[in-house]
Amino acid sequence: ANATGTATIPAPSPLPRGHIVLAVARLDDLAPLIGTKLTGAFRATLDGEDAGGKPVAKLHAQLDGLAADNARVGQAVLDATVLQPTDRPSVTAKLSIRGVDADGITGNAELAADGPSSALGLRLSSDLAAAQGPARLSARATADLVQKSLRLTSFRADYAGESARLSAPARFALADGLAVDRLQLGIGSATLTAAGRVSPALDLKLSARNVGPALAKPFLPPSLAAEGVLALDAALRGTPAAPEGYIRLNGRALRLDNDAGRGLPAADVDAR
Repeated sequence: ANATGTATIPAPSPLPRGHIVLAVARLDDLAPLIGTKLTGAFRATLDGEDAGGKPVAKLHAQLDGLAADNARVGQAVLDATVLQPTDRPSVTAKLSIRGVDADGITGNAELAADGPSSALGLRLSSDLAAAQGPARLSARATADLVQKSLRLTSFRADYAGESARLSAPARFALADGLAVDRLQLGIGSATLTAAGRVSPALDLKLSARNVGPALAKPFLPPSLAAEGVLALDAALRGTPAAPEGYIRLNGRALRLDNDAGRGLPAADVDAR
């Protein structure tokens, strides 16, 4: 690893002006320091300058051929420009990840950010392949880094012939653990809802309506194909490590969709 460059700190600004380069030709040289075996190469440049009398920081970072255990990334590139980094910063950034290969999942992903720290627009997209075929994800959100909150405005995930979509904007509070203000997803005819606090204390309500066996079909062997409709309600308290509360499950017209099941009458189930 080596670092080169020149920088000055003009008073009264705390932001250096200049050009700095950090390069690690062999990430495996860092294994004794970080305790994890990595391969690949890393290079980053940081430039501090003025734009209209305002300090600007520009970062370009690139990882090539990253590998750890059974996961690989062909290339990851981050480009970020931060206006007034120390006083009401505004960010324009993009992270592109290419050649992901981990646990049978391959493909690419991209994350972009744009705006002031109090209203930072975020865009996430991925184009992956998994065991059941293409897996695509897209999402948009606005983050308030000052108040430590996130407003999720759109979300869609497609996999194995099913699509999950955000039904309405959802708000996440991150200032003291994690809380969600009504996250609702539609998956085909089913609706999944979560609201409440996840951590540090657990106070969460979950519900699922009109859930058909098609949701589980990609993950089950053909012998367990089924018919019917499920509904679920849950209220959880305590802590994530030791939850308490109840889970209520209702099933209507349930039957295995195989030779043995088709010979039996459909059943209704109520369990708590």
